[in-house]
Amino acid sequence: HIIGRGGTSFYRMAHSFTNEADNKIVITDGYDTFPTDCPDVLWVVINFELPAHLNPNATSRWSWLPKVDLSKINFIFIDEEEIYVPDKGKSLLLKK
Repeated sequence: HIIGRGGTSFYRMAHSFTNEADNKIVITDGYDTFPTDCPDVLWVVINFELPAHLNPNATSRWSWLPKVDLSKINFIFIDEEEIYVPDKGKSLLLKK
């Protein structure tokens, strides 16, 4: 069970790992600026849709998030609606 909420600085998160860490994985909704100087961090973006600043085919985007050079970060996208919750027999839907 993962608990967290907002205000995370991706730069601070990426630089908080020690050099000895074998796996550097951050689970996020993807709404922040990605540091391009940490290619060994895997960003797991979980959301209902790929944020426009990560989507090379997006036509709209938010001015406060710069388009990401995807060759400089490692990320995978997981559609929240496709996460199966075994004890509920349906997809994971988060309510705000």
